[in-house]
Amino acid sequence: MRRIEPASFRGARAYFTNFDPRILAHTKNRDKLRREVERRLKILLLTKNFIVCAGSHLTSDFTYHLFRENPILLNQGLVIPALRRDKTAIGELFEKRPLPAILKKEMVSFYDGQIQSTVNWDLEVNSGWFRDSFLRELRDDRSVLRKNLVNLTDGQLERISKEIEKDPLLERAKIDILATDLDGQSRRALVNFRELIYHISGARVVNCESALPQENYVDYSLADIEHRQIVLSESQIFWKIFLELIFETVIGAMIRLDAIDILSFEDIFSIRKPIERSSFRDDYEAIIKKSIESLKKHDFDAVLYDVEELMTIRERLAREFEATIEKELRPFIRKKVRGDLKGLGRSALSIGLGVASYISPLTAAAGIAGTVLEGHELWINLNQSLRSMRSLADYRSYVQNKQRLLKQMIEKSEISKKTTLLGFADLLTDAIGRKLTL
Repeated sequence: MRRIEPASFRGARAYFTNFDPRILAHTKNRDKLRREVERRLKILLLTKNFIVCAGSHLTSDFTYHLFRENPILLNQGLVIPALRRDKTAIGELFEKRPLPAILKKEMVSFYDGQIQSTVNWDLEVNSGWFRDSFLRELRDDRSVLRKNLVNLTDGQLERISKEIEKDPLLERAKIDILATDLDGQSRRALVNFRELIYHISGARVVNCESALPQENYVDYSLADIEHRQIVLSESQIFWKIFLELIFETVIGAMIRLDAIDILSFEDIFSIRKPIERSSFRDDYEAIIKKSIESLKKHDFDAVLYDVEELMTIRERLAREFEATIEKELRPFIRKKVRGDLKGLGRSALSIGLGVASYISPLTAAAGIAGTVLEGHELWINLNQSLRSMRSLADYRSYVQNKQRLLKQMIEKSEISKKTTLLGFADLLTDAIGRKLTL
């Protein structure tokens, strides 16, 4: 088994959290859950070079059966488990798991035979960052976490902080205990923020962006931004809205997700090969890096250069998305439905807004204001998607509100070339509008 150092990763990569037992436990409908997890995996496999999952998540019955039925995910390195540096074998992950001895032996034997590579990670680095980030947000009265803990007294906040401070290696269970006696709103905010920071920490320690599966984590809403119930600077607000629009335009037209369901993981493996020869993933990586650089700048008058560069990469990325990914999907879907595409509909041949929440690396850096993040861990899926909205009309209204707020920001700014920025704002929303009519 090859041990990979996280620093060696190059290209688009995602940290996959859908196997987390805490997330799995929220869904009683296992068939629906399996379908959702497989969809997300397939789409990520088309758009990323690497997918990493936590090694500890292999021990769940749900995860085991998914891999057992699709061994290509492991034996071809499509999904790479993260194994703690001090562990020497996959079997060590099962030592404390309360599983029947026969099943445990079967699972370990399967994984030993299928897993080709693992990614190293360090417990102290991971847990320490998780603890320090949680404490920093809890003690900052301007942070998003504190904004959602308004029902707690100073005494309660100090008690929670001191309890967290006692643990050099903070675990999620400790937060559950501390949240037990809190009111419902505060408990949800504390637990949701814990999950957010925990998964970002996991992505960070293996040098990946995070592909969070849930959309109910703490974030600023458009209403918060419009009414300035936030602690962000003008430039941070601009970048939050602008970058979200950038990524939404790349995704293309809508898709009926049953088109993805038709494809097997073997199909996805075949489709990945020509994609890997294209420049799509390099451009994807370039736009993320440029976006991260731009987010760190606080001079609003200096945004134009970055905006122009991002728009250039966006155009290239959108062309590659359509020319490579959509082109490769068509023959596989036609083959599966034997040439009859009527059942899927015209839009079924295009990956797009219907799966935006699966792959759009919309930034939460603005949504967790006080947290200092420095790389791919900036990118998580927090934004709304069509799946969580009532209708396409709601989505159109949502995009238009983003455009309106963005233009208000530009008009109020002192930047000299407002007309150019306003033109870019119109271009982005027009591009989304055209895709919605396909």
